[in-house]
Amino acid sequence: MRHIIWILCISFLLTSCVKPRRATVFLLPEHYTGWVRVEYSVAGEQPLPLEDGHYVIVVPSAGFLRTSSPFEEGYADDRYYTDVSGKRTEMKEADQPDASIGDIRARRTVVIGKPGEKQRMFGAFFVGSQSEYLAAPKDPASLPLPS
Repeated sequence: MRHIIWILCISFLLTSCVKPRRATVFLLPEHYTGWVRVEYSVAGEQPLPLEDGHYVIVVPSAGFLRTSSPFEEGYADDRYYTDVSGKRTEMKEADQPDASIGDIRARRTVVIGKPGEKQRMFGAFFVGSQSEYLAAPKDPASLPLPS
C-alpha cells in the first residue's frame, strides 16, 4: 500500500510540472527549408491571431517574424503545415533533430542579451530533411537578426 501512495505522489509531482499552453499552428511557405525564428514581446508589432483557439503564425519566406504576443512556456500540440493557396498539408515532426523521418526538427527557445539588460526571446525550429539539418548551422542564435 505504501508503494502505491508513493507512486501516486511521484506521478502527481511529475505531471504538475508540465504546464499546458495554447497550441500554435505554423503555416510555412511551400518548399521552405531552414530555421524559423519567432521573436516575442516586441513592442509595436501585431499580436498573434487566433483560429479555433490556436495561435496562428504565418511564416514569411525569410523565416523570421516578430509579434507583440508574449512567449508562453509549457507543452502544447503545435501543428505545422505548408500553405499553398489556402490548402494546408501537414508536416511531420522528427523524433530527434537528426532523425531520417520528419521535416520539423530541433525546436528550441533562444534568449539573446545579457542578464540585467533587455533580452530578446525567440522560439525557433528547423524545417528540412535530415541532410539539410546536418548541413545547417546548429545555433539559431548565431544567425543574423533583422534590425
